[in-house]
Order: sequence, then structure tokens, then C-alpha cells
Amino acid sequence: MEAVEANKKVLDKYSTYHYNRDGTLIVTDDWTDKGKITIPKQYKSFAVIETIEIKKGVKYRNRTIYDSKGNMVRQVYSGPHANPKLHPYGKNGEHIHEYEWEGENIVNRISREITDIERKENADIL
Repeated sequence: MEAVEANKKVLDKYSTYHYNRDGTLIVTDDWTDKGKITIPKQYKSFAVIETIEIKKGVKYRNRTIYDSKGNMVRQVYSGPHANPKLHPYGKNGEHIHEYEWEGENIVNRISREITDIERKENADIL
């Protein structure tokens, strides 16, 4: 019975995006202690992975967000990856990389400002 309950919690975890009372996204997978990693382009449906990135001695907390099909659709970056010329966004270089898919392939990646809604959803890392 306990195994069934544990499996239900895992399934529920990836059934939709979940939010804290303050409106911030609930992270489904905390990878902040894994060091340097490769973020998968495809993962679990509605997953929100939180990672740490260190560039030129500066630590950034970032999130990768997946859609209902498990495709990476958005990455929220808390800073400019130590390259403010390429990421002239927000107060501290915070920005979004958004991905467009055709079938199994990413066909476009857009860098852009964070919307007010996204800023609220990720306020705890921005």
C-alpha cells in the first residue's frame, strides 16, 4: 500500500505545475547540489528543475521548465551568464530562454525579458 501511495505522489508531482501560496513555482527536481550538469532537452511532463550555474565566480540559480509532453520550453536565468552584452535584460541580467519545437527537435531559441507573471512565479530566485 505504501508503494502505491509513493507512486501516486510522484505521478501527481508531474501532473501539472504546482505553486506555493506566494505564487512561486514549486520545484519538482532540485539539482543544485549536482555541480556541472547537462540539462536534458526532454524530461518529465511539467517538471521544474532548479540548478546552480557558476560563471566567472558568480553563482546563478536557474530553472528549466518542461511542458505536458516533457519538452524543455523555458529556462529562467537569474543573471546574464557573466555576459551582460548578450543578455542586457532586467535589473541584474535576469532573462528567459524560450524554446520552440517541431516534433522531436528544437527549431528555435529566443532570449527575452521576463514577463511580470514569470517574475512572480520565480520571485524566489530573481
